[in-house]
Amino acid sequence: MSTLLSVVKVSLTVGISVAAGVGAYELTREGQYLIVNKVTVQGHSRIPTEELLEYASVPQGISLYSVRPDVIQRAVMRHPDVATAMVRRVPPDEIVITVSEHAPMATVALNSGVYLVDREGRTFRRAFGGEALDLPVVTGIPREWFNTEAERAGRMLQLALRGQQAHLAAGRPATELTEIQVDEAAGLTLRLGDPGMEVDLGHDGFAEKFQRLAVLEKVLKARKQEASRVFLDNARHPERVALRLREPELALSEPTTGNGRLTGSP
Repeated sequence: MSTLLSVVKVSLTVGISVAAGVGAYELTREGQYLIVNKVTVQGHSRIPTEELLEYASVPQGISLYSVRPDVIQRAVMRHPDVATAMVRRVPPDEIVITVSEHAPMATVALNSGVYLVDREGRTFRRAFGGEALDLPVVTGIPREWFNTEAERAGRMLQLALRGQQAHLAAGRPATELTEIQVDEAAGLTLRLGDPGMEVDLGHDGFAEKFQRLAVLEKVLKARKQEASRVFLDNARHPERVALRLREPELALSEPTTGNGRLTGSP
């Protein structure tokens, strides 16, 4: 009999302990113990922390488990410079918001103003008045396409960014590239420097064309000449480079060789 009573007492004790544990867990879930005291934002470099916290709008003194990460995520994503956002609860008292930002690579002029273009070729916000933007401008895309033929406009922006990346991959300074003109039929024309040398690249083979441009520039420098326009897009004779000299304004059409010399008639 005493053994049975002992078993009953142990069972009651265990049951009470388990019930107390469940009760404490429920109280915790209800927020009587876990209160948000800290909101951390990470992953940003250009957007001020205060702006992201304002968009997140996490209430003060709220229970950690009453916070809905999906709601905060959507709120933070409304910031025009935010590309992605992730929100998580970190017990006992913290909300962590991790964001990635759009990386502005170029600008494009639309009817409502000048817009920034990110590395994926997306226009993500209007440029602010007085904002210092040392970025090339993309021209040649009809403005109405961004409303009526967005996919077509996106393809042309992607082509423009491919030309920009080839320019950077060739080791040329980013600030040299001031304009990227896009044409569906003719491809790309880049304006380099000021007053500017126009370089016709076409649709592809950009790396090889920049190599030929470097050879041409060495030859012109040795001759103390400058080109106002260089035509590198010659499908039938890719080894040939046509150019227009700045001084005097004469047009030459001469192939280049790998040793940096121009061949053909001057």
